[in-house]
Amino acid sequence: TPGNKLVTVDTEYGKVGLGICFDVHKILPGYKQLNIWTLLYCIAWVDDADFIWFSRDLPEILNNKEIPYNVIGCNWSVKKIEMHKDYIGDNDGYDWDGYGKTHLYGPKGTVLASTDNLYGNEILYAD
Repeated sequence: TPGNKLVTVDTEYGKVGLGICFDVHKILPGYKQLNIWTLLYCIAWVDDADFIWFSRDLPEILNNKEIPYNVIGCNWSVKKIEMHKDYIGDNDGYDWDGYGKTHLYGPKGTVLASTDNLYGNEILYAD
């Protein structure tokens, strides 16, 4: 999914960077140079329900790279049966779920808020 430039949006709170899924492995240093306030990182994680990307791996990466901005890790959350009904119709070719566990991180990967919900909608708040 990598494009050829980083995208930012100026908001009343500060400059927000945008990233999609696997891009996170390449874009973090560039956004550090752009002095953003927050990275909105949209993910479609479809591994298994016990994955540790949000609770261990991503915070470790953010800490090791000394990322000074917030990261909103928004994960796609949908059960296979809902996906069939809403997006695919009667096609039985998809046999995976999209798992939730969205997290909000402060600088250097400090977890500010999180959910352990695998499916459904939830709003997270953090100071």
